[in-house]
Amino acid sequence: MKLLPLRKRVLLYQERLWNVLYTPQYNPSYYLGAIGVVFFLLLLMTGIYLFIFYKLASPYKSIQYITEGQRYYGGIVRSIHRYAADGLIAVALLHLVREFINNRYRFYRSVAWISGVVILIILTIEGIVGYWMVWDEKGKSVAMTAAKILDYVPVFIEPPPMGFLSNEGVSKTLFFVLTFLHLALPILCLILLWLHVSRMSRPVVKPPRPLTIGIVSMLIGVSLIMPAVSASVADVERLSVRVPIDWFYLYPFVMFSKLPDWVFFTSFTGLFMLLVALPFIRRSGRNPVVIVNLENCGGCGQCARDCPYEATYLRKRTDGRPYESEAVVIPERCAGCGICIGACNFAAREFPHTTEAQIKEEITKVLSYMKSVGPKILGILCANSVRENELVGIPGVGTITLNCSGMTQPAMIEEAFRAGADGVFVSGCQPGDCHYREGNKWFLARWLGERYPILNMKTERARLRTYWGSAIEGKKLREEISRFQKELQGGGGSEGGGPGRSGGPGRTRPVWIPAFFALAVPLIFIAILSQKPHYSFYPEDAAILKLAFKYQGKPAVKCREVSEEERHEDFWKGQQAHMRRKGGIDCGRKKLPSYVELSIDGEKRFSNVYYPTGLQKDGSTYIYEEVPVKPGRHAIVITMKDIRPEDDREGKAEAEELGYLFEKDTDFEEGKVRVIGFDKEAANFYLQGSGDEGASLE
Repeated sequence: MKLLPLRKRVLLYQERLWNVLYTPQYNPSYYLGAIGVVFFLLLLMTGIYLFIFYKLASPYKSIQYITEGQRYYGGIVRSIHRYAADGLIAVALLHLVREFINNRYRFYRSVAWISGVVILIILTIEGIVGYWMVWDEKGKSVAMTAAKILDYVPVFIEPPPMGFLSNEGVSKTLFFVLTFLHLALPILCLILLWLHVSRMSRPVVKPPRPLTIGIVSMLIGVSLIMPAVSASVADVERLSVRVPIDWFYLYPFVMFSKLPDWVFFTSFTGLFMLLVALPFIRRSGRNPVVIVNLENCGGCGQCARDCPYEATYLRKRTDGRPYESEAVVIPERCAGCGICIGACNFAAREFPHTTEAQIKEEITKVLSYMKSVGPKILGILCANSVRENELVGIPGVGTITLNCSGMTQPAMIEEAFRAGADGVFVSGCQPGDCHYREGNKWFLARWLGERYPILNMKTERARLRTYWGSAIEGKKLREEISRFQKELQGGGGSEGGGPGRSGGPGRTRPVWIPAFFALAVPLIFIAILSQKPHYSFYPEDAAILKLAFKYQGKPAVKCREVSEEERHEDFWKGQQAHMRRKGGIDCGRKKLPSYVELSIDGEKRFSNVYYPTGLQKDGSTYIYEEVPVKPGRHAIVITMKDIRPEDDREGKAEAEELGYLFEKDTDFEEGKVRVIGFDKEAANFYLQGSGDEGASLE
C-alpha cells in the first residue's frame, strides 16, 4: 500500500481543519469551482453597470466619475468588480492545484483539465484588459509592458510600443478594441465553461446558500473598508515608478521586467505546455472499464442515471431479448469507479477481472478466516478513503476494498450477513468530496431507501454503519469501529441504524465566528495583494531615451532606365508592374537594411541592424529602442546608414558615404521620457517637443 504523498497529506490536514469550522457540508475547499462561478456572475452583473457609464473618449474621467461621483454605490460596485476578479483568479488557481494534488486531471478528466487551464489564461488576459481600460498609471504600465511583449509576436508591422510615444498619440480606437475584448472574452469563457463540465452529470455550479451569502457579504464589507481607487491619470511621457500592482493579474509583467526575454518566454511557454500535457504524462494506472453483461441487463437505466461522468447511455435492444433498451459504456469517458455496478443488483455490470461473484466470494472468505470471540464485522472500504493498513490488528474486523463506496451493492451487504457477519460498516470519502463525485451520495441514498437499488433489510439496518472520512482519518475510524463493536455486543446496535458518523465533526452547522474569520482573512489578503506592494518598472532615479521612428530604406538594386519595349510590356501587364517603374526608372521592390548607432557622452550605448518589413523585404524599416539615462545634460549622437551586402563592394562603399547624423546636447529630467524620431519629409532626426533637427550627411 503506497504512502500518501506529502502534498496530499498537507491538503487533507488543511481540509480537516476547515471541516471542523464549516462541517463538510459547507467546506469552501469542496466548492472552489462553484465559488468561482459566483465570482464570475458578480463580475458580469457589476461589469454591466460599469459599462453603462464607461466612455471611450475619456476612460479615466468616466471611471473617476463612477468611483467618486457615485461614491455610495458606484464606488462599491467598482470595488466588488475588482475584488471579485481577484477572487476568481485565486479560487481558479486553488482549484487547479487541488485537482492536481488529488490526481483528478487524467484520462476521463483530461477535457475538464485542459479547458480549465485555457479558462485560467483567458481570465488573466481579461483582467489585464480591464486594468488597461482604466487608463491610470497602473493601466499605462500594463499597456506599455504588454506592448513590449506583443512586439515579440511576428504579426505586427509597426512595433506596438510606438503607439505610446506621447499622450496625444494614444489612439481612441485602442479603447474601442479593449472594450470589445473585455466584452467578448467572458462569452468565450462561458463556452469553455460549458466544455469544462460537459462530461459531468449534475455539475456543481453553485455553492450552498450560506456560503454564497457569506462570500458576497464579505466582498461588500471589504469594498467598504478598502475601496478600489485609481492611481493618477496615465502619462506616457513619465516613467512608471511605484505603481500599485495587482499581483493576481500583473505578475507576468513584473517577471518580464526582471527576467531576460528568453527566460520569460521560455518559462511561460514551457509552463503552459506542461499544464496542457499533464493529462498525457504517465498514462498508466487507469482503472479498467466496466463491461455490460447483456444477458443480465434489463435496460432499467439506473446505471446511466447514477454515472457521474455520462459514460453510460441507453440504446435500443440489439440482442433480441424482451426488453426495450440496453446499457452501453463509452470507454474513454468511463472512470472505472464502479458506481454503476452498485446501481445494479442483477450482475449486469462488472469489471473484466473483478466480477460480482468474485467480490461476494472474497466477502465470504474474509469472514470465514475471521476468528474472534466477539462480533464479526466486515468493513467495505473506499480505495480513496481510509486505507486497509490503518485497520490491521483490530480483533473481529475484516476488510475488502472497492474503487468507490458507490460500488457497494445492497446484494454485497446482504451476502455479508448471510456469511455470518454481525455487523458491516462502509467507509467512503467526505460528503461533497467523493473522488468520483457522487459515489458516497448514491450509496447513502440507496441505504435510506431514496434511490434504487434499495437495501431491503429492515431487521438488519441496525447492524450497518457508514463512516465518511479522508485518508488521514484512520484513528477516528478505529474509534468508530470500537464503538460499533460495543453496540453490537450490547444488543445488536442502535435501533434503526441511522446514517452513522462521519470522519468530520458530528455537527451539521458551522462554528460561525471562527468560520467567519477563516473566510474573511483570505478575502482581506486578496484585497491587499490587489494593490500592494507597489512596483517600479524603471529605476526611480532615471530618465529614458526612446529612439522610435519609421524609415524607408534605399532600393537594394541599383536603379536603371526602362527601355521602350519594357514600358510597353508594363502597360499590358497592368498597373502594379507599371507603377514599379514609375518615371521610366526601375529600382526594384526590395529595400536595404539599416544600421543605427547611438552614443551618449561619447559612450556607445547600442548599435543594431534593422530589416525592412514585408515578405519580400520591400516595406518600411521600424526602429524602436529604449535606453536608460541618468538625469542631467548629455550629448546625444545618432548615426544611421543603409547596409549593402558584402559582395557588392561598389555599393557598399557608396553606402558608407551616405547616411544621417544627429548630434544634440539635451537635458534629461528624472522620471521623464525623451523621444527621438525621424522626419520622413525633411529626411532628418528630431527631438520630440524641442523642434531641433540634426544634420544630414547626405
